[in-house]
Amino acid sequence: MDSLSPIRDRLRSHGEVVFAVHVRPSSAKTALRPSLVNGTLRLTVAAPPEHNKANAAVIRFFSRELGVPTSSIEILKGHFSARKCVKICV
Repeated sequence: MDSLSPIRDRLRSHGEVVFAVHVRPSSAKTALRPSLVNGTLRLTVAAPPEHNKANAAVIRFFSRELGVPTSSIEILKGHFSARKCVKICV
């Protein structure tokens, strides 16, 4: 089972999911890393943390991996922080 399976399951059953993600910008590549002990997802993104580029990369990543439109994904908290709260509605 991959790290995104619980999110996929919740989307299928409820049509909405809110979760925490810790983002590390300016990394070598965009990839999901092993989750933190508290269940927070860890994501490295190649985009820099300037001009909203890293936040846009987070949205594109989850859109691609979960097969949902980018318009269905919203960063609720943490626009200027590594710790983010993400909401997806389908």
